[in-house]
Parts: sequence; C-alpha cells; structure tokens
Amino acid sequence: MLKNGITFEESGNFLKWGVFINPLIQKYNGSKENLGDRTAYNWGKQTILNGLELELTTCFWNFGFQRWFRRFTEIEYSAIGDTIAEEEFKRISSHLIELFGPPRNTEVEINDPEKFLTWEIDKIEFSLYYFQQHCFHLNFTIKKK
Repeated sequence: MLKNGITFEESGNFLKWGVFINPLIQKYNGSKENLGDRTAYNWGKQTILNGLELELTTCFWNFGFQRWFRRFTEIEYSAIGDTIAEEEFKRISSHLIELFGPPRNTEVEINDPEKFLTWEIDKIEFSLYYFQQHCFHLNFTIKKK
C-alpha cells in the first residue's frame, strides 16, 4: 500500500515512509553521494507503481534541519535534455493517468512550455513537473504528506 511506503517490484524491497534514510540505503544496497550543498541517496534503476521503471534518488540538504534529521519521506526521478524530458513526461504522465485517473490540476497554458501535474492518493502526492532552464527538465516526485 502506498500510504505505508514504496515497493521495488522486481526485488520486492519495501521502503517504509518515515524510517531513517541511512539504514534503508544500507539495507537495500543503495549508494550515498555528497554533492556539497546536498546529499543524494541513489536507489538505482527500480520498477515501481505497476511497471514504471525509473532511476530513483532521495536528496537532503546539508544544512539546517535536513542535515541532522533524515527520514525517508520522498523519492524522485529527473531527466534533463529537450528530447528525453519530453519523452519521459509523456511516458510517466500516461502511466499515472492509467493508474490513478486524471491529475487533480488540469489547467495547462497552451503556449506555456511548463507543465505541472499532481495526483494525491492515500496522502501520497505524485508531482510531475516539466520546465525549461537552459534546456528542458523533468522532475517526478513521490512524497508522503
């Protein structure tokens, strides 16, 4: 059940929401990378949500509250580059619409290249954000509210 955590479908590994991140990353053979202002916890390529395959990460800032208190509350995927970001937006949004129905926000400007879609299921927010910053980017986040 999504309200309790995320399951990696091929391995059957279950990441429970609210658990400290370091034991999770060790238990499931992920990796940890210090990026200066933040730390990225890499889960590798995983299949989630009934067949959606993505390279997943969880990031925390290295200052303030997040520096000391790191509980697993979200997981994300990013794609950078005009072609890949657009293709991934189409692939992921189609999958989520098939799985959960239409997003809760459906207003999208026709001429605006930015797109932001959200779904909320069992107090879990799924957000898909397609935007331009030098080139097109896509961020997909699953977050426990």
